[in-house]
Amino acid sequence: MRKGYCEFDLHGHTKYSAFPTTINYSPEDVVIRAKEVGLDGIAITGHDTIKGLDEGLNSAIKHGLIVIPGIEITSRIGSKTPHILALGIAPDDICRSKYKIPRYKDPCEVIAWIHDFGGVAIAAHPSKRWLYTSLSYKQVIKYHDIIDGIEVITAHGQDEQLEVIAKESNIAGLGCSDFHSLDEIGLAVTRVFGQVSNYEDVLQAIKEKKVKAFSQTNEQYSKF
Repeated sequence: MRKGYCEFDLHGHTKYSAFPTTINYSPEDVVIRAKEVGLDGIAITGHDTIKGLDEGLNSAIKHGLIVIPGIEITSRIGSKTPHILALGIAPDDICRSKYKIPRYKDPCEVIAWIHDFGGVAIAAHPSKRWLYTSLSYKQVIKYHDIIDGIEVITAHGQDEQLEVIAKESNIAGLGCSDFHSLDEIGLAVTRVFGQVSNYEDVLQAIKEKKVKAFSQTNEQYSKF
């Protein structure tokens, strides 16, 4: 821990996600890269899958990093399929349960499922206009009382309007690169304040809003 906080990249993909032709790296590759760029932890969030999470968690022990198991869940509103990030979803709990990943369900149902499994629900890459895979700003405000956070900084940059929405809605604003390559890991991070020993501590910090989104500049990133 440095200066009372740790840094995590809370959204990203491996070869087990939905892009087998463009992503060929493993969960262990992600952990190694996260350590190389100075992160304290990383989230692995495959599209509608828990594949690779056990590998990531085992790699975390091997390399001395915290891995947060997650899923990027595809919900449905009419013809649109906005993504909702589930952080802290233990793969063993999913395997043992009859309640499987709620793909293409209403966001309220998806968020309830995430909370039932002890996770936190994050609006992934919201958009001002209602894009196919994102909640709109208006929808984020609509669901603010049941979601735990929103991505306000990604690898594509900072969104000041989303930061205002997060503050006014009293929900956590997070930095998440949504990496689809190893080079993108750590471009957007979430600073987690307080004592952090495991991924459960990160979830609690998000719930208590003891977090702050942060974007790495090229100069800061190149030092690694």
